Amino acid sequence: MRERGWGEGIREAGKPQRSRERPSPNPLPQAGEGFLCITMVWSGLVWSGVVSVIAFALVKLVVGLRVPEEAEREGLDITTHGETPYEN
Repeated sequence: MRERGWGEGIREAGKPQRSRERPSPNPLPQAGEGFLCITMVWSGLVWSGVVSVIAFALVKLVVGLRVPEEAEREGLDITTHGETPYEN
């Protein structure tokens, strides 16, 4: 095996390599890859939905989702920040 000179590896990197493996005449492996992609997308959607429901339930349990009715009647700007929303 001869030693390569400077830059020879770079010139040879762009050349196409011949594969010794013959392509499979069976189209099923490609169909299986498509099924795998669809399965992964659906599993991601289901996973994000489940995590969202769990997070929603935890927030509802710990903090609550609504303000008290009295604070809503007074106005949230006054009860939360202590200021009026519009200048009189």
